[in-house]
Order: sequence, then structure tokens, then C-alpha cells
Amino acid sequence: MPADDFDSICALTREASQHDLCERLLESVHALMPGTRVRLFEAYPRGGREDELRDSDPSAMIVREWPSHTFERPRWFDEAVSHDDGWRDGGPVALGRGHADLLVIALGRTAGLWRFLEVAGPVAEPPVVSRALRVAIVFRNLLALLDSFERDPLTGLYNRRTFDTRMQGVMEDSPFDPGRRARAASHWLAILDIDHFKRINDTYGHLYGDEILLVFARLMQRTFRFDDLLFRYGGEEFIVVLTNTSREGAATALERFRGTVASHVFPHGDAVTVSIGWTGIEAGVMPSTIMDEADTALYQAKDHGRDRVVAFERAAATVAVAGEVQLF
Repeated sequence: MPADDFDSICALTREASQHDLCERLLESVHALMPGTRVRLFEAYPRGGREDELRDSDPSAMIVREWPSHTFERPRWFDEAVSHDDGWRDGGPVALGRGHADLLVIALGRTAGLWRFLEVAGPVAEPPVVSRALRVAIVFRNLLALLDSFERDPLTGLYNRRTFDTRMQGVMEDSPFDPGRRARAASHWLAILDIDHFKRINDTYGHLYGDEILLVFARLMQRTFRFDDLLFRYGGEEFIVVLTNTSREGAATALERFRGTVASHVFPHGDAVTVSIGWTGIEAGVMPSTIMDEADTALYQAKDHGRDRVVAFERAAATVAVAGEVQLF
């Protein structure tokens, strides 16, 4: 193995988070191909979570550049992915080799995202391209391994251990209101708790309880947007971080999910409901404070009959019950 390859692979294996691993990939490929511009793009189907991903039309995909998540459709994207070169289920594979100044490597799919590496500039000779592909293979395998560590084995949602690191990134992207005179948030945190879950376990057994958790997680994946972060926080408690939306958008999404759960026919046939407490995320506010606010709202939902959505307010709690709003 050439020394450059070995050094690049060693650098990749030092990283312990998906974010750092992606950064190291860009640095490694740039080192292999000096004088080029290396960018990483992510693509996913419009409106799509996992059950909509497999047979997606590439022209309907949403494309964004990592890490800024700026939505940009590169000039090569539609042409490169319109050919079945094994990029959907395999990878890494080089696409668009007809251009002397452009190399596109499809990195495969992890956690519902297809990733593409763009190398623009004086593209190297085939041996160097082959070395970049080998580094990309190691990247893909490590990314899949890290993703498995970050997820709850039963539901496939992010686990509690991942919550802290993901929240840090969300906090850094949140607007700061030093006087806290008004909620300036565009990101929101909601705690979701399945009502009377202990009763379900006691009545039907833990296997049925696990099935309820699994179905509940699938409803979350189908209801919330691709960019929303979904966590199983522990037991029957889940967390949703809604990103880049208004207060009204967050309220609508959470109420829609409450109604989805209430109307769904679960395996044991009895009705299942969920109580939800939520609040805004602001930079400069401790994550523990944000969690306490959402938890306070959740307890209000439980105390006022369950199967409802409560938004935390500093002066009062707003409770939405099946579309009706009440103040306490």
C-alpha cells in the first residue's frame, strides 16, 4: 500500500464521529490530489424518509453540500446519477469520468443519505484515482460502523448517547437572544412519551411492548421531515429535534404526529396515545434547561389527560388538544 494511502486511512480511523470523519475524508482526498477542490454532497428524495428511498427518481432528489447543508444542485448531478453504475446499492464508484477536470465518486448510502464526493480541477491519473477510491471505501465502512454505534438497536433511531453530540451542533446553529425577551428559535425540541406504556407491558408482555416501540418509531420516521432528528431517549420516551421551521410549523408537525399515533391500529388492537412537551432551542441556553422546559410541558400534558401537545411558555403553558388551544 502506498504511504499516502496508509497515512490517509490511519487519519480516517482516528475519528470517532461522523462529522469529523467527513472532514478527514475531504482532507485526505485533497492531499492525494493537490491543486483540486474537494467537496462532499448529500442527496435524499424529496419528502423522503426511509420507506421512500429505494426507488427514488434522481431528478426528484434534494441535494445539499456538507457541512453547511446549503442546498445546491451541482451541474454534474443529474447526468451522473441518471446512469445505473452501481451507485444506488454499492459504491464507492467513480461517476462522470468523461470530464478531464472533474471526478465524482458515489460513496454509497448510510442512514438514508447518498453521499457524493466532487473533485474539481486537474483530476489525477488512474492510479491516483484508484487510491482515492480505496480511501473512500474505508470511509464508507467506517461511516456505517459509526452510524450503527449511534443508533438504538430496536428502533433504528438515534440513541441517547448520540443526543448530546447532535444537540451541540443544533445549538451552534441556533439564533442567540441574550435578553431572552422573545423566542427567536428556529429549532425546537420535543419529548414524546407513550401513554400508559407500563400497562401495555404488564397486559401483553414485553415482546408486544417492543413491537409497540418499533411501530411508534416507524410512525415518527414517516411523519417528520428528513432533516428532523429522531431519538429514542430511553424506555418509552423519545425526542424529536425539529430544525429550520417556525413555531407554527413545529406545532403543526407535533399535532399531526399526535393524531397519527391516536388513529393508528397497533398490533394488539388497543388504542395507543402519546403525550408531547416541547420548547424552543436557543444558543446560549443550557441544553439541560431546554430539556427541563420540554419535560415540564410534558408533565402538564400528562396531568391534563394525556394524548395532547403542550408548548412550554415562561408565563403560561399552551395546551393543544386535538386542534383546540387552551391556556393554563
